[in-house]
Amino acid sequence: MKMFKTVRSLACLAAIVLATQLQPLTAQIPGNEVRGPLEPHPVADEAIARIKSPY
Repeated sequence: MKMFKTVRSLACLAAIVLATQLQPLTAQIPGNEVRGPLEPHPVADEAIARIKSPY
């Protein structure tokens, strides 16, 4: 019974270590940078102009 608990604890530890090592690797894939839109949306431009307008 004690050996089962030891094996289970080691398996959980291995899973945690693996999860913490794989997560940063997936976050560093090149080309996934957050970029703005290539051209402004016309409705958004109108809304921003209305907000900035004093009238």
